[in-house]
Amino acid sequence: MTQKIYGYARGLGREKDAGAQVEALLAAGVSGDCIFVEQGSDMGRALKEYERLSAVLRRGDVVMVQRLDCLGRDYAEIAAAWQAITQKAGAGIRVLALPALDTTLTGHDSIGTLAADIFEQLFSWLAEQDSVAGRRRRSAVLTARRPRSCGRPKITKPERFDEIYSLWVSKRITLRKAMRLLRLKRSTFYKFAAEHKKLLAERP
Repeated sequence: MTQKIYGYARGLGREKDAGAQVEALLAAGVSGDCIFVEQGSDMGRALKEYERLSAVLRRGDVVMVQRLDCLGRDYAEIAAAWQAITQKAGAGIRVLALPALDTTLTGHDSIGTLAADIFEQLFSWLAEQDSVAGRRRRSAVLTARRPRSCGRPKITKPERFDEIYSLWVSKRITLRKAMRLLRLKRSTFYKFAAEHKKLLAERP
């Protein structure tokens, strides 16, 4: 079967027009009717031209791109596309801007496959590192946004304290029962009791 060379161009970031990529592919010898151009590939939009390319790609063919990020917006997408093209379709990849990223440099299939595997593992590793770094950044942001507390949280005076305090002072209930009703520890109860006693003393 005759080897076919396909080109794939994709509008990226602010460069929605992939014209410069198409020109580079044509200059590299790709036939105009074998270039698939993805215009306005915004996040979440289906890559219809990439799907069309995948449908016609056969073992031994070559996919040529001008830039590596044409294959994906991050390392995870690049690794997935690289695997789909080299492993599933059995085709080669050539990145014009990065001549070293070329699985067709050798005519020996075993060496070409080895190169493709190395590149795929590299992109997968980079994707994992990128994911870990992203999780760390998100965790740092959440930590920075989380309000910081200094020491123990402040305990507010219970609404029924005055009532229970009066019962305790008049010896109608025990200290243990007063603390249980107010759900306070001994030290906290005495603290509020002292404040309450001081407040009563200051009244005219």
